[in-house]
Amino acid sequence: MAWACRTLAAAAAAATLVALAARPIVGASPRRCNFPSAYKGNRGVVSIQAEWQAPDAPVVGESPWSRSFRRVGCGRLNTRRSKAGATFLVYKKDGKSRRTDRPPSAHDPNPPVLAFPFTVDVAGYYRVLLRSAAEHPTEHNDAWVRLPDPHRQLYGFVRRRWSADRTWHELVPEHSSGYVKAYQNVGNDEPTFNTFTEDHKPSVIVTRWLSPGRTYVMEVAGRSSRWALDRVVLFKCARDDSLSCVSEESVEYRRAIRAKKSWCRRRSSA
Repeated sequence: MAWACRTLAAAAAAATLVALAARPIVGASPRRCNFPSAYKGNRGVVSIQAEWQAPDAPVVGESPWSRSFRRVGCGRLNTRRSKAGATFLVYKKDGKSRRTDRPPSAHDPNPPVLAFPFTVDVAGYYRVLLRSAAEHPTEHNDAWVRLPDPHRQLYGFVRRRWSADRTWHELVPEHSSGYVKAYQNVGNDEPTFNTFTEDHKPSVIVTRWLSPGRTYVMEVAGRSSRWALDRVVLFKCARDDSLSCVSEESVEYRRAIRAKKSWCRRRSSA
């Protein structure tokens, strides 16, 4: 078991070093990219480092989100510092109880939501990936996500990951606020891009049709205590009978998880 753990850690560390080698071209500081500024898609991929959207310093103590450096490795060893690691945003890092929270209410004047504004450079449907880490593989391993649009009521589509049924179904939010649960099913505090919805029948999440020239805002809200987020990735894929949007072996998927981080195009709100 220890040998397998070390082997897995070495492979994951190598992958993380490749991912961390990329740096944004513009807006390299960890300052927030606030709407109407937006992270710019490149060749059909948007890749945003979560910590860049961390709460501003004056309100960190008031937010359930906090930064935490995680080593790529096995289990709780991830808390040890290492060159092969990354900074995650952790929801209720010191939470003692294993609990899940409901999504923010529309009546909450200041919901603890991470907002990721972005634009795409290629029109199409985009699969949603959250690179996350969680302690347990099947419980307390999830967050709430949504892509609100005041002009349309279509939130996106889902399709079973491991099934002969290749039908795409309209994404139906679990709450009127538009949020759906996104879970990973890996656990052991191992970083993973696994992102599925619908319990007991893992389904990938694909957006509605996105167009260049518009700014969208992907929102992530905490659901499980100690769930950690490293990156938000969206990549264009073909919503047809192929495995473009579904398979982790597709060219589109492999290119997306290796893509350089998107840079923030600054725009004034005035």
